[in-house]
Amino acid sequence: GGLAFNAYALPGTEELAANAQDSFRAGAQTVLMVRHGAVIVGKSREEAFERALLLEELCRRACQGLPEHPPAENEALARRLIACATRAFGFAIAQSSPAALACAARRKALPALLDDAAQMIGRNIPAARADEKSVLRALRRRAVVLVPGVGALCRAENAGDAEALRMLAHKACVSALHTG
Repeated sequence: GGLAFNAYALPGTEELAANAQDSFRAGAQTVLMVRHGAVIVGKSREEAFERALLLEELCRRACQGLPEHPPAENEALARRLIACATRAFGFAIAQSSPAALACAARRKALPALLDDAAQMIGRNIPAARADEKSVLRALRRRAVVLVPGVGALCRAENAGDAEALRMLAHKACVSALHTG
């Protein structure tokens, strides 16, 4: 059917309504309204709901920060570094999402863009070379480190804390890809 994108108009104004109506008349069945959200129509409630689910899936994919050509994960290296970090710190886990791999491939520290990441990880996620000595040195200073070919390596005292850090690392990487 089509997707339309409407310019911003103040809430509750005739301009906002007219913009959406113009888009629907032009054949759109989903209208994205800047700073307001989406309006979706269908021949039935079920059809409109299916379109809403499709829009949600498309947005979810876009918000994952997936690069066009994600770097290949080095599974053997990841296993070796996880084992090394587990011996040193008690528990380790890797976040090897495409977003984490893309951020690690930059080989630069990732500044904290979100409050929860800053509180749990620190003001940045450092980058380390992909060798045990560099990774352990970085993990002594921070609970999460970016490693090329691996993504984000997280260390903690237990599996629950490591999983929380893994999710935060993913969220931080997605945010970084979307902001610059």
